[in-house]
Amino acid sequence: MPCTYEDRLEIIAAYVRHQLPEQAQESFEEHYLGCDECGRDLLLMEKTALVMKRHGDLIFQRRHRTPAFLRNFLHRKTHDSIGALAVHWLRAHGPALAGYAVLVLILGAGYFWLDRYQHTAGDESSGQYDEAGTAGPSFSAGQTPAHLRQPEWPASSVAGVPDPALAQMWEEARQAYEKQQYQQALPLLASLVQALPDQPRLLLFQGVSLLRIGKPEAARAVLHDLVQRQPDDSAAQWFLAESCLEQDPDQAQLLYEQLAARGDSLYRAAARQRIHRH
Repeated sequence: MPCTYEDRLEIIAAYVRHQLPEQAQESFEEHYLGCDECGRDLLLMEKTALVMKRHGDLIFQRRHRTPAFLRNFLHRKTHDSIGALAVHWLRAHGPALAGYAVLVLILGAGYFWLDRYQHTAGDESSGQYDEAGTAGPSFSAGQTPAHLRQPEWPASSVAGVPDPALAQMWEEARQAYEKQQYQQALPLLASLVQALPDQPRLLLFQGVSLLRIGKPEAARAVLHDLVQRQPDDSAAQWFLAESCLEQDPDQAQLLYEQLAARGDSLYRAAARQRIHRH
């Protein structure tokens, strides 16, 4: 069903620019966590804003150096008034058109990325996992969107593993993790963590797998190590907080507050909801 949130695109734009009043911000966050359409548009708008922030000057820079062959062509005299007008128009607006074309390509790539992300994340239902690694009743962390229950493990990440044997193990671990076969993934992840200390992201997948088979203490130790190494990793902080919910709710609350203050948008909104809930 299409989203009927009033003025949602304007609100998303204001949210990305941090210009929404606090009450409107909380209302929108409560809405988009359950709305796939708004979540998709928010993610796309944030990525577009980031690209424009980094490369906007280059995209819209009007003083481009025209290639020599094109410059010579444009400087040729023509007796055709229409041709002369076209040449003049190209000289005046060609660089801007090139910038807009680049922007369209960036937006198209963003939509492609979002489509692939949603396809990978899927619509798994939240739940706790038993010792066999299969879905069971809902777990204590509560109902959360798919990307907050199981962070994505990109297939392209295997490119950073030069050893063929480790690359094969990496792929087997990734496939087991994506299929939520956590018991099968864990021994592979343990070996990869030992063999590839320069790949700290593996600790996230290991911690999530431990959390999903009902071993929050072991997950907490792994995720704490990751947060120490990458203190700005919002996903690591989120799942560390999840692992603390049962045994150390005060620590979980502290982690949620940190995420609510400076985490990525998706984790920030979810953390605020957890704070209000607890």
